Amino acid sequence: MNKGNNYSKNGRTNQSGGRPDAQRDPIKLPEGYLKEGYFDSEGLPRRELYVEMAEEVAKKLGLVGDTSSRLRKYYNEIRTIWEVVNADKSVSEKAFHSNRHRLYKLRATASYDSNREDARSSRILYDFVDRNVQIAEKSLKHYKVFMDHFMCIMGYFKENGGKSKW
Repeated sequence: MNKGNNYSKNGRTNQSGGRPDAQRDPIKLPEGYLKEGYFDSEGLPRRELYVEMAEEVAKKLGLVGDTSSRLRKYYNEIRTIWEVVNADKSVSEKAFHSNRHRLYKLRATASYDSNREDARSSRILYDFVDRNVQIAEKSLKHYKVFMDHFMCIMGYFKENGGKSKW
């Protein structure tokens, strides 16, 4: 056995895709991502959630090979939660709190995907979902900003190297 590298005698590693470890270093969310939360000192959504931060997250998701179909799966569930909360046209904090458990399922789904598929590809998406759910579960106002932030990421995704399944 060759101890000088991670390759077997056929030139491939035992890792998925046959890539050397150096190429499997996970791409991570931007430094300090959501450290300051969703809102500025005036209680308004922070601009960078919709522009710079959204574009940077979209770029990183594209770099690891995530697809628009995978992102859409999560975004569609976020929109479904909104539709359920908004069902009686009187969107309320109470309706949001009674449906908040659906957000937790997003984390479980992202965890499953990150362990099932190419971990390098899915890990950043799991981290994105995990961090945002922790903030979005606080209130309906927080949830709405998460939904809008995710929509902006979807918008920047294709422009920044994101792949389509089609």
